[in-house]
Amino acid sequence: MNEVIVSICIPTYKNITSFERCLTSILSQTYNNYEIIITDDTPSDVVNDFVVTYDFKGKPYKYIKNKVRLGSPANWNEAIKYASGKYIKVLHHDDWFTYSHSLQIFVNTLENKPEASIGFVSSKNINTENGNTINTNSPSINIISKIENTPAFLISGNFIGSPSATIFRKQNIQYFDEKLIWLVDVEAYLNILRIHNRLLSFDKNDAISIGVSNSQLTRECENNIQINIYEFFYILHKYKDDILGNKEILNSIVRLIYSFNLENIQEVRRYYQGPLPKCLLFIFFIKKYFHKKIACKIFNSRMIFRTLFKQNIY
Repeated sequence: MNEVIVSICIPTYKNITSFERCLTSILSQTYNNYEIIITDDTPSDVVNDFVVTYDFKGKPYKYIKNKVRLGSPANWNEAIKYASGKYIKVLHHDDWFTYSHSLQIFVNTLENKPEASIGFVSSKNINTENGNTINTNSPSINIISKIENTPAFLISGNFIGSPSATIFRKQNIQYFDEKLIWLVDVEAYLNILRIHNRLLSFDKNDAISIGVSNSQLTRECENNIQINIYEFFYILHKYKDDILGNKEILNSIVRLIYSFNLENIQEVRRYYQGPLPKCLLFIFFIKKYFHKKIACKIFNSRMIFRTLFKQNIY
């Protein structure tokens, strides 16, 4: 029996139209050494009934109906557990391969750079209601270099993109942290890069399309203060030993405070009860007594940065 190279893991929930589009894009791939893993978190049998009648064209697949709803990202982890391939390719059910050679592009990112821990591609966010491209995520060489030098730089922004835009070596996989929802992919990438080789392999081809709709979890989380505050400070503390000397992370703390117009530690404590960085008191003091433009100059001062952040954040 030939070795399976890629396990395409599809965590599903309800939406059959999106799921069928996803499967169609898989079965049209020119690269064909793959298996399909489907984990179904849907309360009803709608996905099961669809899978039973769907023509997989002889491609190997596994369908797992969760006994109880796991939620996201536990359903992602469930799919990965059943994977037998050399590479893990998570593909959310509302996303799809842009081209018939997209999977080949993904495989090449790892095959052509054996030392890389994560391969990823440019991704297009597509409005599924009208088919228009909203934007494209395609990081610069400079950004990629920053991530490789300091993986914790990802805390300041998800420059890699959705899990659908990535491919991992199975030997390097770290399961998604089930305490997280919004920043779960950032944490997973950070964890893989800090444990294994810090190198990324990027292909600028927009080989994956990300379906965006008003019903998505992303829409629910984007401006949710409770989720954003909790997850940001949870990850910050989890990787506190990796963030010293990274000015972008100090700036990301400041941006978070201003984005949600937080005024003091007590407001942060409404959403997060764990350890907080020492610099928060200073940030709130400056925010209270100085105009935002002046405050930003103070935060970007080399002396302030060295005093507050470079030596010891906690």
